[in-house]
Amino acid sequence: MKTTDGGDSWRKIKPFTNKYLKSIDFLNEKVGLIVGGGGSIFRTDDGGESWSRTEFKEIRGLNKVLFVKDDMAIIAANKGLILISKDSGYSWKLFDTNTFINLTDISISPNGDIYIGAVFGTLLHIK
Repeated sequence: MKTTDGGDSWRKIKPFTNKYLKSIDFLNEKVGLIVGGGGSIFRTDDGGESWSRTEFKEIRGLNKVLFVKDDMAIIAANKGLILISKDSGYSWKLFDTNTFINLTDISISPNGDIYIGAVFGTLLHIK
């Protein structure tokens, strides 16, 4: 579903995958990312009218995507894995936190510190 008027009206977007979609974030009006089932990462350059797919076969549980600053995005995944892109989601680098727990959420503080929430009350802090 897509809205261009702040939610007053919605229109259905043509399905582009049969995978479940778990998290979405936009850098600006045009560039956005979605993460979903099977390690799927989808990117748009046209405000969500069309989506292209990138897949990480080694990673299945992608839980949260967030643009943290210009052109930099982070994905929190299962098994303590983090994916980082420095080019708005065209390419990704895999990082292992050595925690082997499911990372579930990402937030950035006003001073730019990144926090990643996880199961069992775990909180990771990246400066």
